[in-house]
Amino acid sequence: MTAAPTGEPRRSDTWLVAAVAALTRFSMVAWAYSRIPPVADGTYYDTMARRLADGHGYTWLWPDGTVTAAAHYPVGYPALVSFGYRLFGAHPGIAMVEGALLGAAGAAAIHAFAAQHARRSAALAAGLAFAL
Repeated sequence: MTAAPTGEPRRSDTWLVAAVAALTRFSMVAWAYSRIPPVADGTYYDTMARRLADGHGYTWLWPDGTVTAAAHYPVGYPALVSFGYRLFGAHPGIAMVEGALLGAAGAAAIHAFAAQHARRSAALAAGLAFAL
C-alpha cells in the first residue's frame, strides 16, 4: 500500500539526495580516475568513443588496417562518452565523470518522482537508497 504524499515535494530534499549521490560517486571517481583502465567490453566502448570523438564515425579499425562499420555494440554509450572525450580529451576517467553525473541526476529524479507519490520519508529513502 502506498502512503499518500503530504504536501509539495521539497526541492531542498532533492538537492540533498543529488549532493549525497554526487559526493559518493565523485569520491569513487577521484580514487579510480587514473587507477582503473577499461576492461572487457569497456575496451570496445572506449575505442568506439575515441573513434567517434576523432570524427571516424562508428567504425572499427582492424589490425590489418581495414576499417569496417561497427554493429556489434550499441552506439548510445560510446556516443555519450565521445562528447566528453571531444571536450576534455580521451581518457577513461572522463567516462567515469559522465557516469557519476548521470548517477547523481538519476538519484535526484527518483527522489522527485517518489516525492510526488509518497510521504517525505519514503521519498528520501528511495532517493538516498539509489544515491548510495
